[in-house]
Amino acid sequence: MALHRDFMMRMLEKLSAAFFRMVAGKTDEAPEQVLLEIEELVAETLNTSPQFALAGPAAIETVHPSLAAELARLLLLHGRLSEKLGRADRALRARTMAVRAIQRALERPNAGFATVAVQQMREHRDLVVELFEPAQWGALCMNAHQWAIGNESWTEAEDWAFFAVEADPSHEVAVRTFFQDLLDQPDDVIEAGGLTRAEVLQSLADLEADD
Repeated sequence: MALHRDFMMRMLEKLSAAFFRMVAGKTDEAPEQVLLEIEELVAETLNTSPQFALAGPAAIETVHPSLAAELARLLLLHGRLSEKLGRADRALRARTMAVRAIQRALERPNAGFATVAVQQMREHRDLVVELFEPAQWGALCMNAHQWAIGNESWTEAEDWAFFAVEADPSHEVAVRTFFQDLLDQPDDVIEAGGLTRAEVLQSLADLEADD
């Protein structure tokens, strides 16, 4: 158990440091080198060889959610660079694994590492929507919604809530409960999270109008 924890902490540091080093550098000047390094990092995390680094989303299933969050960033970068090099198939494989990694990371929306996954959802929302079925996207938005609630960011919780309902109306009851519970809070608590009482009431009215 201790060995697994040590490996996980070492890989977290390694993946995070590599991502920020790549972003800070000029990835477009040596894209081949960056792609190879990403594949080596993914392979090391998945305990496989680099040639199987892009094996598919099923490979993410056993990865710890914290590592999945870091892998998502690297895989999305891989997808962008692969696309620029005209390698559409590898770009799609990398991005498909990336969105599964985001999903995996958000299985624990209240953990600190979920912030990384939500950030990737914000930055690559159109891509994630495209690669998920509506019900999957709706469930993922609800996880991001829970993350925002945990961080008392009501504006972001509101955004993800409406994305979720738009994708899958079955989330409407939970979303309505969120707004009703928020109305039970004092004005200063509501406003500290970026909303006003009038805006919360308007959100509830918008939900009713969409019924």
